[in-house]
Amino acid sequence: MSLPSTNRARASLNRRLRRSPFRSGRARRAVSDVVATILILALTVTLFASIFAFVGSFPAPPPQNVNQFQASIVRTANQSYISGLKINHLAGPSVPGSDHIYLESANHEPNWQFSISGGIPIYWGLSPNASTSSWSFGQYWSTTFTKLIRIPDNITVYILTPNQLLYSVVLPGLVISTPPAILSSGISPSTLSVGEGFQVYASLGGTLTGLVAKVNLNAVPGLGGNVSLTLQPSGLYTYTSASGPTSSGTWYALIYVTNSLGQVASTTVPVVVAGAGGGGSTGLTVSAGMSPQPPTVPLGSPSGYFWGVVTYTGSQTAGVYVNFTILQAAGGHAKLVKTTIPGQTGQSITGPSSVTVYSQPSSNFNGWVSNSTVTVYANATVVNGVGKASGSLSFAVANPGLTGIVYFTTGSTGGTTHTHSFSHSCGSGSCPFLYLTAWDNYSAGPGSLTISGVVTTNSTTGGHSHTYTIASTTLTEGTALVINCVTAGSTTARWSSPGGGSGTVYVARLWLAVYSGTTLVGFITDSYHATFT
Repeated sequence: MSLPSTNRARASLNRRLRRSPFRSGRARRAVSDVVATILILALTVTLFASIFAFVGSFPAPPPQNVNQFQASIVRTANQSYISGLKINHLAGPSVPGSDHIYLESANHEPNWQFSISGGIPIYWGLSPNASTSSWSFGQYWSTTFTKLIRIPDNITVYILTPNQLLYSVVLPGLVISTPPAILSSGISPSTLSVGEGFQVYASLGGTLTGLVAKVNLNAVPGLGGNVSLTLQPSGLYTYTSASGPTSSGTWYALIYVTNSLGQVASTTVPVVVAGAGGGGSTGLTVSAGMSPQPPTVPLGSPSGYFWGVVTYTGSQTAGVYVNFTILQAAGGHAKLVKTTIPGQTGQSITGPSSVTVYSQPSSNFNGWVSNSTVTVYANATVVNGVGKASGSLSFAVANPGLTGIVYFTTGSTGGTTHTHSFSHSCGSGSCPFLYLTAWDNYSAGPGSLTISGVVTTNSTTGGHSHTYTIASTTLTEGTALVINCVTAGSTTARWSSPGGGSGTVYVARLWLAVYSGTTLVGFITDSYHATFT
């Protein structure tokens, strides 16, 4: 092909390409991309503008609280009751007196401060007390409880404005004084011969003001009574008996202490007396156990059983005999409930080894006494002259279903207003009444119970005291029993104090035994303080 012909062909091809639909499509696509980008930008601007407008319509948050407060409870002089509450405004702007404080009692006390509708207006607790008052920095707010609140109780405090909680706190009303505690106790010598004298000793801790410490020897043959423990220069409280038990065996002395606040502690001490042949416990040890431990209450729950693990390090083969002694000490009273039950028979041991002996029959004890301290002793004897040994286990049988209080009151029907102070020169027509209230709050218990016991009053100075007997009275399940102690059942008899100077504190103590029929099932104890002015 000639050159001119080639050029004409190339020119014709270029003209066809310029008219090609592929070229015009690319141009149209380029125009579409520009339009899409513009539309996306427009949508984005519109969307964010809508979001900003929506967020901008939200209401502004309330200002953050910058107030600071400190609340505290006010206790009576004997530290047993809460008499009021104080709140100090530590920092921040003034709080309008028209705002409110709400108080809650964990024990659901009936004072008006806990039940007032809408809370307590703040200005009620300020000085001056005026509706236009405001609570300023450094100023105290306070309220006084007309009916004193028994410790322990937890009081919750809320300070509220119409739209904000400024402050909340739980104030624990704890018992400040530590109850007395028996840290250690025993007798010396640890094993006696028949008739041999001995010394009882105890180491005490806690609050010991106005302490009364005694040992009850009624369970020891040949001895008896309640005798006082004397504080020695060594710090131990002791009592020395010139004579000893009149027969061999393991006997028990009850040590009990109480302070001027009516707080008590007790424990039992074994008095081990060897037989005529000497006996002894060489090579023998015993540990005691029971199930369930502690027993469940209320009474009528499943009965328990006991066991003793006897360990012998010698080499003989000998018979083993175990009996179990259950001592239940009533809180605040020198009363001891003692029960002895046998162990399995036909048991033997070949040393060195151990053997477990169970109570017989294995589920035969259901005599728990509520609100008492229990010590279980496993007393083992291994024959053929091997010896004797004992092991023990202690615990408390608590039962909140049996409760009660004793108190002075101005109400002739045992009202809720308790009198914590009154004139020491009051006559029979103006002295307060002395009442007790007892409850049986069993959810499922032995039903109708009876209570009987004593209420005593004693001053911290002068030695004046009275004793009032509470005759057997029915205590119905789920109800409260209110009794005028001075004359049971009377609504007119008042407690009349002996003469005495102002500042003397009178302590009323309640001790009741609770029976189901003729069976002792529990104890109720309490104490109450009143001050002459």
